[in-house]
Amino acid sequence: MNTCPHCQRPILARTILFSAYPVWITCPGCHTKLIGNRLIKTQGILVPIVSALVAIPIAFAELPFIYRIGLGIVAGTVIGLPNVFVTLKWGHYDLRHERSA
Repeated sequence: MNTCPHCQRPILARTILFSAYPVWITCPGCHTKLIGNRLIKTQGILVPIVSALVAIPIAFAELPFIYRIGLGIVAGTVIGLPNVFVTLKWGHYDLRHERSA
């Protein structure tokens, strides 16, 4: 389980799921800004590409709209949940250093 390097509280799956970009997250406990390791950064590049490759055929499929929505939800779940599991199991976060102007 991932923990914040600053406050040692666990990083929950919902923090990663609700993050716009899971490579950069904020600790839910102490609000420290964190950055992921190389595994998480690689996922941050590959997952959007794979998602787009899956979403494009679904968007242009000759199916009723409700079926396309259902397929999109299933595809998002199949792609997203393993991504979060791998991030929590093998990835880790370090403190993000802000650049001063």
